[in-house]
Amino acid sequence: MIELTELQERISHVKEELSAQTLRLEDLDSLEAFRIEFLGRKGKIADLFKLMGQIDPADRATAGKLLNDLKREANEIFDIRKEKLSLSALDARIESERIDVTLPGVYHPLGHKHLLTQVQQEIESIFLRMGFDVATGPEIEDEYHNFEALNIPADHPARDDWDTFYIDDTTLLRPHTSPVQIRVMEQTDPPVRIICPGRCYRRDTQDATHSPVFHQVELLWVEEGLSLANLKYVLEAFIHEFFGEGYEMRLSGDFFPFT
Repeated sequence: MIELTELQERISHVKEELSAQTLRLEDLDSLEAFRIEFLGRKGKIADLFKLMGQIDPADRATAGKLLNDLKREANEIFDIRKEKLSLSALDARIESERIDVTLPGVYHPLGHKHLLTQVQQEIESIFLRMGFDVATGPEIEDEYHNFEALNIPADHPARDDWDTFYIDDTTLLRPHTSPVQIRVMEQTDPPVRIICPGRCYRRDTQDATHSPVFHQVELLWVEEGLSLANLKYVLEAFIHEFFGEGYEMRLSGDFFPFT
C-alpha cells in the first residue's frame, strides 16, 4: 500500500520537474521530448496513475483528483507552448521564404539568334561603320518599283510567271532588294549611301546553290566624284572586315540574265 502523503510528494516532485522543463521548451523537438517524458503512455504521469491500485480505497478519490489536476496542468503547458512554438516556426519560415517583389527579375536567355540574322547584323554593322545607312522596304512589291523603275521591260524573262511569284496581275513577292533603292531615291536627295539587306523570292528549285527564299544585300552610293576605285575600296574593306586578313579580291565583268 502507498500512503496518500507519499503520492502527494511524488506529484509535487513531478510538478517541480514540469516547471523546470517548461523553461527549456525552446523548439518543437524539445516540446515533443516533453510530451513523451510526462504525457506519454510510459511517461511519469502515467506511472503515477499505475499506483492508484495501491492507494487506500478511502483516499482514491482524492488521489484521482490530484493526478488529474497534474495531467491537466501538463497538457495545458504542452498546448500553450505548442501553439507559441508553432507560430514562431511559421513566422521564421515566412521570413526565410519572403520574396521582395520589387527586385528585378532574373533574365533567362532562350535560344539564340538565327545564323542568317547574325550574319545580316554583322554585315550591317560593317557598312554602318563605313558611313552607310541601312534601308528596308516591303517584301510584297508592285511591278513599277520592282521592274519598270529599274528599266526592266515588260518582255524581260524575269517578269514571267515561272521566274517570279505573282500575287495578282500587278503585285508580287520581290525577287531582289533593288526596289528599296528606288523608294529611297524617290524620297532622298543625293548624296545617298545605303545598303539594302533583306529577304527575296524567286521560282528556283531547291538545291545546294538555289532556294525559292534567300537573302540579299545591295549597296547604293550616289554622289559626285565617285569612280570604280570607290567601289573597289568599299568591297575590299568589307571583305577584310568580314572574312579577316589573308583574302585577295579580283574584279571581273559578268552577265546576269535575271537583271
